[in-house]
Order: sequence, then C-alpha cells, then structure tokens
Amino acid sequence: MQNYLFVLSLFPLIILVGLLVSRKLSILVSTAITAIVTLFLSFIIWRMDTQFIVASSAKSVSIAFDIFTIIFGATFFWQFLENGGIVRSMRFYLRSVSSDIRVQTILLVWFFGGLIEGVAGFGTPAAIIAPMLVGIGLSPILAVAVPLVANSTAVIFGAVGTPVRVGFSSFPIEGVAATAAAINTVGFIVPIFILFVLSSIAQNRRLFITDALPFALFSGIAFVVPYIIAAQFGYEFPSIIGAVVGMSLAVICIKKKLFVPKYEHHIHGAQEATKEHSIRKVMFPYILLVFLLIGAKFFPISYTALFAEGISHTFNLLNPGFIFIISTLGMVLVYKHRVPTIIKTVSIVITKAIRPFFVILFISMTTQLMMHTNHNTSTYQSMMHTVSTIIHNSLLPFMAPFLGAFGSFIAGSATVSNLVLGTVVYDAAHSLGMNVTMLLALQLVGAGIGNMIAISNIVTAEAVVGLHGKEMSVLKKVILPCIIYLFLVGLIGLVQ
Repeated sequence: MQNYLFVLSLFPLIILVGLLVSRKLSILVSTAITAIVTLFLSFIIWRMDTQFIVASSAKSVSIAFDIFTIIFGATFFWQFLENGGIVRSMRFYLRSVSSDIRVQTILLVWFFGGLIEGVAGFGTPAAIIAPMLVGIGLSPILAVAVPLVANSTAVIFGAVGTPVRVGFSSFPIEGVAATAAAINTVGFIVPIFILFVLSSIAQNRRLFITDALPFALFSGIAFVVPYIIAAQFGYEFPSIIGAVVGMSLAVICIKKKLFVPKYEHHIHGAQEATKEHSIRKVMFPYILLVFLLIGAKFFPISYTALFAEGISHTFNLLNPGFIFIISTLGMVLVYKHRVPTIIKTVSIVITKAIRPFFVILFISMTTQLMMHTNHNTSTYQSMMHTVSTIIHNSLLPFMAPFLGAFGSFIAGSATVSNLVLGTVVYDAAHSLGMNVTMLLALQLVGAGIGNMIAISNIVTAEAVVGLHGKEMSVLKKVILPCIIYLFLVGLIGLVQ
C-alpha cells in the first residue's frame, strides 16, 4: 500500500517532467494538465476536504499574483530604462570597466545579481539582469540561463535572510546560518559554471574558459570569503556583503590588470553603447531601487489572509514588484516621461505578464495541493510527505541538498522549500540520530542551488526578455551545473 501511495504521490511530478521533456505541449498547457491531475488525485484518492482544496487554490492565486507583480514591475522598470537611454549609457560605462564579455557577465550576474538576491530575492535577479545581458549581445536563452546559474550561492541568505528567518521559523536555527555558509564554500566554483554555460558563444570553448579561469576563480573567492565571515554574525546580510565587497575587489583587480583574461573576447550583435547620460543619472534608478528594497525589509507593510487552518498567505504591500513600480514612477518624475508613453508601456507589460501568471498559478496549485493533501478523510499522509519518505535512511546527509533543490524546483522559492521540506529533514534527522543543524544547513544550501532550475524563475526571466516556450532549452543549459553543485554539497554532507 505504501509503495502504491508513493507512486501516486510522485505521479504529478512525473506528468509535469514528461510533458516538458516531450516538448509537444507548451509549458502553459503542461502545467495546467499537471494541476488537473493533482486535483483529481487529491479529491478521488486522498479524499481531500473541499474546504482545503479551495484554500489551496486561493493560496495558489495569491502566490501567482505576487510573482505577477514582480514580472510586471521588473518589465515596467526595464522598459523605461531602455526608452530613456539609460541602458545604452549603462553599457557604455560597463565597457569602460572591461570590454570582455566574460568579465562583464560575471560582474553582472555574480556580483550585481548577488546583491539583488541579497536585497530582494524571489526571482528578481534574473528578471533584472536577463535583459541587460541581451543588451550586451547574448541570445535571449543564454541571457536567461546564465543569471539562473549565478543565482544560487546568494539565495540561502536572499531577501535579507528570508529563507532562514521564515523558512526555518519552526525550528531552533542557532548555528544553521554559519554552518550553511561554511558548506557553501564550494559556491566559489559558480563563476566557472557561468563561463561553461557562456562558452557556447565561442568557437574555441576550451580557450574561452581557461583564459578567463583566473578571473572566475578570484570572483568566486572574493564573494564567498566575506559572505562566510558575515554569516558568523547573522543571516540577514551575508549575500549583500559578499556581493558589495566582492565586486569592489573585482573592479580593483580589473583596473590593476590582475587575473583578467589575456585575450579579450567580444561578441557580435551587441547593441550600441553610447554615453547619453552621466554616471550619476545612470546609477540613480538602481540606487533608488536598492534603497527602497532594503527599506521595505525593515519597514514591512503586510496583511495576512487566512484561507483555512494552516493555509494562509501574507500579502506584502511593499513586495519587490511594487518597489519596481515605485522606482519606475520615480524615474518618470525625474526624467519627465509623457503620459501616452506611460500608458502604452503599461499595456505592453501587462500583455507580457499574463501568460507567466497562469503558468505560475498552475505550478503553485500543484505544489499547494501536494502539501495539504493530509487534510483528508482517507487518513493518508500528504503527497509531499509521502514522496519525502525516500530520504529516511543513512544517506540523508547526501540526499538533503537534493531534497531542498527539489522543493525549489517545484515551488520556485528556497523559502517555500524550507517551509515545506524543512520539517521532513528535521524529523528524519531526529529519528536517525543525526546532527539536526548540519542537516538543516544542507537542505538550506540545496534549496538555494535549486533556484537554478526553479520553473517559476525561468518563466519570469523569459517573460521579461520576451521569450516563450523555451523552458527545456534553458533547463538543458543549467541542469548540469546544478547537479554538480548538489553532488559536491552532498559529498560534504557525507564527510561531515
């Protein structure tokens, strides 16, 4: 009976992956079918209480709305940067630091992306940086894949520590942050993964990678060392400190010609870079954005809606999407954009964001139903709990990171992964007599790595660059770095 329930619990995920791999149906249709199958299993097999089916659906709509605002806000923000010539000027100043595509990309996705993750989280780094990468000449698919690979190490302390503060709110977390940071020392190799994915643009991929390897290694160490040190004092700022200190060191090295590639690699098709604005005017939108994002974390304005016992959603009135919109309105006032332009831009942005909204809605519905199917008259455990029973063995230290990544893959959030699966790891560690702090740290690191392949993050970034239906092409580029990273973390877990 247990094996029968395990297979049925896994069935929605098998359906989703199978439909995505077959590529015969769009991700919108694939996720809709998966949600319907999950709903059928919840109602017929698990005999889930109708009240909790409705509550899970309401929670799904709420999550989808949150991400919709991020997609809308990020696209709205970027559109005005593009229209106002800020982007062209930004490319000019970026090239004044280095005209090498590898150096530019690492600066953008590893350091700047790490800063945005540390401040905002929730898929915003790729949403902001993907169009920037298109601007410097990358294809839309690469422009989505590369920031996803980079958005991993910083995630465990993303959004000012939300994955730890909220994700593990039910557990004693003393020592978890410092342990996770120490385990995540292996994250220094992520810039090498970035080079590996980026090398598809080069004719000689080996030379492309080896020539920039010193800079990639230095960039990894420059981020990770201050990141680890900061984690000894708390979980709110390691990613922010790692990004700021690391980028400062990287720029100094570039100016001093240290660790930089011997041969500069340029890319055909890069858009024109012109100095239309001063550096102060170029930086103003980003400084305003980061300032408001940080302020929103310390002065939250929120409302919690309770849909059913144990199922609620907190609407943050200053979530990253709204901050994007506020920052854009600040640009509108400063740069004096015309009202017809604003209306036209809003219309375009809404059109881009509608499809991702429904994709994320169906993914969220699948996840929420799998989580809450324990509210039933069949006495079965939830689908999610049943699937997770596979980890109750001596290989738990190796499997914990993979479980965390699995949670991020389907939920699109390290925080949600920790909320849902942290209890599973906590209980398993206790029952097996293992170090709970170490196991939670391993799961936390895995959840961060899983952001590379989180479907909602992929869909969000695709929407901002105007790309649709290329989810499998993106996944193919990021899956190998993700597996290698998880494998290394899992080995650290076994050794410990």
